[in-house]
Amino acid sequence: MKTIYRLDASAIKAAAGCMRKLYWLVVKGYSGRGIYNDVAYGSAFHIFKDTLKKTLDPNKACDEAYKYLKQAIKSDYFRIRPKKEFMDLAHLAETCQAYIERFGVMHEKDTFQSLVDSDNTAIIVERKFQIPLLETDNYIIFLCGTIDDIGKFSNGIYAIADEKVTSYWDKEKFFRPFKLSTQLITYAWALRWHIRTFIDKPLFKELADKNITACINGVFVARDKPTEFIRSQTVVIDDSLMDEYEAGLNNIVDDLTFYLDSDNKFIPSREGIMNDACYGKFNEPCQFAEACYSPDEETAIAICERIFDKTIYNPLEHRDLTINNNQL
Repeated sequence: MKTIYRLDASAIKAAAGCMRKLYWLVVKGYSGRGIYNDVAYGSAFHIFKDTLKKTLDPNKACDEAYKYLKQAIKSDYFRIRPKKEFMDLAHLAETCQAYIERFGVMHEKDTFQSLVDSDNTAIIVERKFQIPLLETDNYIIFLCGTIDDIGKFSNGIYAIADEKVTSYWDKEKFFRPFKLSTQLITYAWALRWHIRTFIDKPLFKELADKNITACINGVFVARDKPTEFIRSQTVVIDDSLMDEYEAGLNNIVDDLTFYLDSDNKFIPSREGIMNDACYGKFNEPCQFAEACYSPDEETAIAICERIFDKTIYNPLEHRDLTINNNQL
């Protein structure tokens, strides 16, 4: 059986900082023990919106989100990030209710409407993709991810919309980096791949001659004031940008295959020492910094084996709280 390796936008960003980080995440499967409460809160809100759009049942949507966050809180893998304790069950309930009041149960108050499949039943939200990039006799490398929403604005513009829950206070500054977001460009490239590959399907035929744009649906949460829902401007992700992305993606795959084909005789060097990816800005170190500070590779690997869980890297299951089900 061939081994499956999955890349997503997070792994691609890791590779840009340091190939060793990508190798340890994707190939070796080293992952941290736990999820922070703000991450679980964000996942719960995604579940709420996904359920609401698919069922038009606000009670069910709120219940599903509440159950997820409650389960996360009780999980052995749950950890509270400092100063984010306010993102609890009560606050989530307020945010979900505020969303319904802002956009309506059927999103009738929204200028953006999700597309539906050709049978007019399956709404295009939380769509997972897994695209083969390279296959050898021993392994397959996929690009994968989950697109939050694909829809159309009332002015006729089609767009990918990505939900971001944040407590960041400077909204203008928060939106600025997304004009060249790895995640949004990954989604746009994946959509273009599906359009080329499945052009005969009505949905992709509809999108074939359209500009692919993207936007961020910002969900700005705070301790002492109501949640705000602010959408960024749409940005056009044109073919030239996606071509550059594809070239970079191919380079990452080429680099990764070098280590895969070496039968684990080599691990990537510590590229982070050249760009501060090891300790980054504002004293936020890479999760592997302690291991990489070791004097030799054998010790570094031993530290990783001790402090990390070892699980299959599968971003398509990132909201699965039963982490141990995929242990290597």
